[in-house]
Amino acid sequence: MNSPSNSPLGSRTNADGAALVSAYLAANPQLSAGALSAARHFLKWAQARRIQTRDLDASAVDRFLRHRCRCDRYSLKQLRSPTYATDTRRFLRYLEGIGAIALPNDVAWLEQYLKAYAEKLSRVGYSNVTYSTLLSQARHFAEWALQMRVPIYGSKEATIDQFARHECRCGEMTKHGNRVLASHYRNRQRGARAFVRHLIDEGLLPPEEPDDADAEDPRLTGFSNWLRRERGATSETVRRYLNEAGRWLDDLDANPQDYNAVAIRSIVLSQGEERSRSSVRMTVTVLRAFLRFKIVQNQCAPSLLYAVPSAVSRKLSKVPSTISRAQIEEIIEACGATTPVEIRDRAILLLLARMELRAGDI
Repeated sequence: MNSPSNSPLGSRTNADGAALVSAYLAANPQLSAGALSAARHFLKWAQARRIQTRDLDASAVDRFLRHRCRCDRYSLKQLRSPTYATDTRRFLRYLEGIGAIALPNDVAWLEQYLKAYAEKLSRVGYSNVTYSTLLSQARHFAEWALQMRVPIYGSKEATIDQFARHECRCGEMTKHGNRVLASHYRNRQRGARAFVRHLIDEGLLPPEEPDDADAEDPRLTGFSNWLRRERGATSETVRRYLNEAGRWLDDLDANPQDYNAVAIRSIVLSQGEERSRSSVRMTVTVLRAFLRFKIVQNQCAPSLLYAVPSAVSRKLSKVPSTISRAQIEEIIEACGATTPVEIRDRAILLLLARMELRAGDI
């Protein structure tokens, strides 16, 4: 029996693989020799296992990177290089981009919307750092969604949370196989949620159904939507903000145009003694957010923000407790004076107690 490499089918597959690599180089002239080697190696591995190019995906890349390499002209050490893994994944993205890999009909390639998203971020006037971070996280989300074959209509909160928690091996977050951008859970979540909101605004995704929390008080529905759309708040944050606002909303006039500084200040200053400092700070935070929402809606005067008193949180606001002088003397006397270690410990305690030196000074 002919081997795949000697059969007509094997020769045709080799030719197709060489053509793909040549096209890859033509589209990316700056490619290194290692990147081309990774592409050829990946196709050779797939051919040996009779995996058609159109069926390759992220799971195939993972199997390729874990296989015990005995391929001609390639080595296991080469395969274990982080740079090699990154180059392989980027080659997979190229194959997906040119249509060489068959994608399900319900999987949208989100990258086609990234240009419009970048233009929107630029128009809003974000700083360079914020602009770069949001756009990078959107690219990261688009790459991950493609790898996981997430349909565009599946880009909801549960999907965003899954993206935020995934073990990242995406090319967008690596350079030469090393991580180049901190990708904390909350940063991923915030960036993906902002991108999904853009897709909803453009009519590419249906809007999320309102949470049950909105139905608790119709007066807070607009505030809830504003927190999600404009402030990027999570469902849990929205829930806590609505609960807090519901505590004192009845203390304000039904018409926001009639809000006054006395009523605003009394919400913070007239809280009971059972309220902790963190609870008071929460009241101040939510009250300011609520007033900003009303100001944006042109429903109350912007000057009312200055009526909200500060909830000062001072560290070490109380004198630190100390032990008595008699206890200090007992600790010093507990140290012996017969061994070098005991003498050292006694000297350290004397410097602390008598000269009030700091640990770094000692």
